[in-house]
Amino acid sequence: MSDIDFTPRVRVTEFNDYLNPGKPPPPGTPYYVTNWTSPLSTTVIHEVCGGYVDGGITSETHRTFICRLCYLRISVPIRIETWGDLHNHFKECLS
Repeated sequence: MSDIDFTPRVRVTEFNDYLNPGKPPPPGTPYYVTNWTSPLSTTVIHEVCGGYVDGGITSETHRTFICRLCYLRISVPIRIETWGDLHNHFKECLS
């Protein structure tokens, strides 16, 4: 899947927790997960509780996303840079 085929939500746990990025990027533009790791640019929503999701690099190998409302915490390899990468990572992990 490319970011041009934008997936509006990504399942991130086996318990059907989804992250929703809100407004997709302009056509043909990759949506980088690093664009929404700043509290000032947060638009990603944890669909189960409705909380905003913040994130950042937490080690040399991983970045972590945390829901402001329920504190769901998700760590992914730092190599994941786009929304498409995130979708593919969890599709592989949860299948």
